[in-house]
Amino acid sequence: MSRLLHRALLCALFSLIPTSLLAQGPVYTPNVHALTNVRIVTSPGRTIEQGTVVVRDGLIEAVGANVAIPDDAQVWELDSLTVYAGLIDPAMEVKLPKADDEDDLANLDHHLSVVKSQTLLATGMPFKASDREARRAVGITTARMLSNQGAFRGEAAIANLGKGDLSYNLIEGEAGQVAAFSTAKGGGYPGSLMGVVAVMRQTLHDAQWYNQAMTSFEANPRGLKRPEQNAALEALRSVASGQEELLFITDDVLDLLRAHELAAELGLSLSYIGSGEEYKRIDEVKTMASQLVLPVHFPKAPGVSGEEGKDLSVSLEKLRHWDNAPKNPTAVYDAGIEFAFTAHGLKDIGKFREKVSEAIQAGLPHDAALASCTTVPAKMLGLSEQMGRVETGMVANLVVTDGAIFDPDTKVRAVWVDGNRFEVQKIEKPEGDPRGTWDYVALAGGAEYPGTVILGGELGALTATVVAMDEEIPAEATQSGSTVSVVFSMMGGQFTLDLNINGDNADGSGSSPFGDFSLTATRVKKHSDSKPGNGGLDR
Repeated sequence: MSRLLHRALLCALFSLIPTSLLAQGPVYTPNVHALTNVRIVTSPGRTIEQGTVVVRDGLIEAVGANVAIPDDAQVWELDSLTVYAGLIDPAMEVKLPKADDEDDLANLDHHLSVVKSQTLLATGMPFKASDREARRAVGITTARMLSNQGAFRGEAAIANLGKGDLSYNLIEGEAGQVAAFSTAKGGGYPGSLMGVVAVMRQTLHDAQWYNQAMTSFEANPRGLKRPEQNAALEALRSVASGQEELLFITDDVLDLLRAHELAAELGLSLSYIGSGEEYKRIDEVKTMASQLVLPVHFPKAPGVSGEEGKDLSVSLEKLRHWDNAPKNPTAVYDAGIEFAFTAHGLKDIGKFREKVSEAIQAGLPHDAALASCTTVPAKMLGLSEQMGRVETGMVANLVVTDGAIFDPDTKVRAVWVDGNRFEVQKIEKPEGDPRGTWDYVALAGGAEYPGTVILGGELGALTATVVAMDEEIPAEATQSGSTVSVVFSMMGGQFTLDLNINGDNADGSGSSPFGDFSLTATRVKKHSDSKPGNGGLDR
């Protein structure tokens, strides 16, 4: 093992701590911040025009106009800025890796591939840094995540969108079963809407029978043959018995009506992710749903062809929907249906606040729009005592803006997740190829401490490894312009390296549980020079 491996980052950071303190046990470094001289929107309709928010160890310790700033706090002067509770997305779709056919068949817990109710998203979903960064840029700090595969899609998961791996951010790993009228891929069964409805009805009947059989056996197994266990049906027991809501994703308003009819037939309880077409049948919808999750993927103005109105290529129905779609939230609000907004279905997440602004311009009250992104989704997810408001005892998920959050000209300046600050910068197209092996030097306390980071993967989807104390530590890396950020977790804390790359040289800064430091780095090996399978460690 090379000399550098014994002098890597972790060893360097520990050497910053006096030996006498190490002998006493773990060092506790308080994470305390005071956001002061700032306008605070504590909840929809409630504002402190100038005040202070104190954050300690990830929680809001104090909020008010006359709050004393603790002596151990890092002070953030935020004159002319506004603080809101972090936005919550109750329907963030996660694209799972596509399994090859042999693996898919070998691991089926149901004879139909569209039945994936046994899927526990929290155990295997990609938790991409780029996805989280894109949502933080618009103020979203928490999301309920849903699989994109199957008719029965398995358990959702709720997580904060901070740095680090999923285990560090996970709030709830079993956040409800998800379903949609989705056909099988590749020509399999079911291949039509009629087929999907039939499969879902039969699967739910099977789940009800399975629940009755298992309940009877569990209550008194004597004299009963143990029912054959089935993971897919086991996962649907609470839904089949009506004890748990099934979250149903709809593609149009008719999907909602179909799902409601199916639920009524089987005695199920449903909640819905809407399609944006609820206005078309609003009188029926309000009898079927007391709550909705609404998308804001309003269509662009349609293009037309021909001269003087001849040969128009857009149907009247599409023209009507383009005109009415931004008014859909107002129609739902006027119908008395509680709703939360989601970025689900948006091709560009960066337009989320802009689309909410369109709904406001179409008649939705501003406070209702804010509630639909904070207090209402918090209530839907069972997080009302943790998130959605800027109040003492709440998780320190915050958004700092330079104006009203849904004003088209307002910019998000910073986001706080679990009390950790993220400066929001425009995500730029990657410049250059940063991949390879980098030797860096951390400068702290007047001393120099060397380390190594290895960047690989594909441009736009980097992978990273930090080598410390003879161990390879998995990390995540993102690139914006010429800046690469590397994050990894160790000892219950997060470590960050931000490198501004110029050719084969870089400088920047880093942070750790023990303090911040500056960095310089040199690329000692290009990515193409690394032998496959060894991570570029053959030096």
